[in-house]
Amino acid sequence: MLIGVIILAISIFASSVIPLVISEIVFRDSLVEKTKSPDTPTDTLIELGKHSKLEVRLAVAGNPNTPEEVLRKLYEEKNENNIYILYLTKNPSLPEGLREELKTIRAKLQEEF
Repeated sequence: MLIGVIILAISIFASSVIPLVISEIVFRDSLVEKTKSPDTPTDTLIELGKHSKLEVRLAVAGNPNTPEEVLRKLYEEKNENNIYILYLTKNPSLPEGLREELKTIRAKLQEEF
């Protein structure tokens, strides 16, 4: 009897949680794709540059239409792994001064590995 109740509780929990997790993944992935698009409006990129999900902010860093002030903010925010450097250096609209700083950091990182 107890096993039956546990199985029922697990199935109820799974049936309510799994669809939420899947919808979150689909939403995040579609948001990342939208953010990568060169058609994404500047004001949207500004807002998405503050998004809580790292994947979204990385897509903003790589979008050539992202305003310079957002690129600089993302550069300043770079995490311990310096993952932003990879995305920012591929952005053709990155200001030259920031590009040079990133090249220097990237070269130092490459020397470490």
